[in-house]
Amino acid sequence: YHGNLLQILFAFPMGIILNLLYHRYEDLRVPILFHAVSNLMAVLLPQFRQIKKYEMIFDFIDRIFSHLIENCADYR
Repeated sequence: YHGNLLQILFAFPMGIILNLLYHRYEDLRVPILFHAVSNLMAVLLPQFRQIKKYEMIFDFIDRIFSHLIENCADYR
């Protein structure tokens, strides 16, 4: 929340995803790693968005996160 009410729109789904990851893999390191990568992307991606040669990297990252989210939806 960090004092920003709009952040709940992002924090709540993130909490659900982190919970699903934990229950899927039964290892706390998995959601911690996911959270760390998510935070890193939030910091780095806006800086690289203007550079076209990194477009493939963004597509790759999108596919990874989409795959993780789809697999977490049917975790048991």
